[in-house]
Amino acid sequence: MTFSRGRNTLFSGLHFSVQPGQAIWLQGKNGQGKTSVLKLAMRLMQPDAGVIRWGSAFDDGGAPTYIGHLNGQSVDLTVLESLTFSARMHSVRVSVEAVAMALKRTSLYAHRNRLVHSLSQGERRRLALTRLLLNKSALWVLDEPLDALDTASTVLVMRLIEEQVDTGGAVLMSSHIPFHMPNLQVLSLTSPTAS
Repeated sequence: MTFSRGRNTLFSGLHFSVQPGQAIWLQGKNGQGKTSVLKLAMRLMQPDAGVIRWGSAFDDGGAPTYIGHLNGQSVDLTVLESLTFSARMHSVRVSVEAVAMALKRTSLYAHRNRLVHSLSQGERRRLALTRLLLNKSALWVLDEPLDALDTASTVLVMRLIEEQVDTGGAVLMSSHIPFHMPNLQVLSLTSPTAS
């Protein structure tokens, strides 16, 4: 796969696959195209050359869940409204109990009736990541999921990613913060594969 921004080729010859039960950590310096790779994987953009294919391994897992560098939230909704809206967008039916459990898991239950614009950056990030617990996607595509998180929240997100992989799901993510988990695959945009 090849992708350019203007006259600048960010990467060429990039080839990778994501399998069930696998996490891939995309690495590279700022401006090398990590976010572009994630958006290409989600088919939000088109490569200059190459093909993006969704394999049959993810056919039964519903649409992948993408959480970009920006949280993708309406700041005029409450925390509960934001999660309910997101679930509807993913054609997922969620019960009040499931939403409550997800919010408790991410330590946001006490804030459930607050407007999103009143949350801190870290709380907004946790709210975005709470969608992972409700959408039940086989594939998570995450752009800097640990951004703005404190230590406890970072540990929680790493645990969620491990659980996703352990239950046969898959994760494609970028992060400047090191990840430590078994069988983590590293894809570097500076490696020969992406040269």
